Amino acid sequence: CDFFNIIESTLNTYNPDSPYVSIGDWEGTPCYDCGYVCDQDSRYYCETCNNDFCDECSSYCRVCNETVCLGCAGKCSLCETLLCKDCVKECQVCNSKCCEKCLEDGICNICIDERNENEEIEKQEYELEFNNK
Repeated sequence: CDFFNIIESTLNTYNPDSPYVSIGDWEGTPCYDCGYVCDQDSRYYCETCNNDFCDECSSYCRVCNETVCLGCAGKCSLCETLLCKDCVKECQVCNSKCCEKCLEDGICNICIDERNENEEIEKQEYELEFNNK
């Protein structure tokens, strides 16, 4: 009889705000992406999509260190650095997604190199034309 009284009192006093692990989390929380059930220590929360992920399906932004799932993460098109949505910047010329290190005054290094090459070619053409006159 005492056994049943203990069980009944435990079940009647249990609530989600108690200091114990909730019944729903006894086995862990499934990863939103792959479904792997992980415990609280190996679970990561993505602020962008507001879901929990396992360590295989999550990473962090290399600029601000924010945890981000692989689905929400972006990569710099030049150096392939993993970035969160807040740290991805667009080149004003070609609209490629870049990190701040690969941009100079809002323009990516590739567009800057192309602009410099075009300016050099125009300069050479002008000098040839000027010298032929």
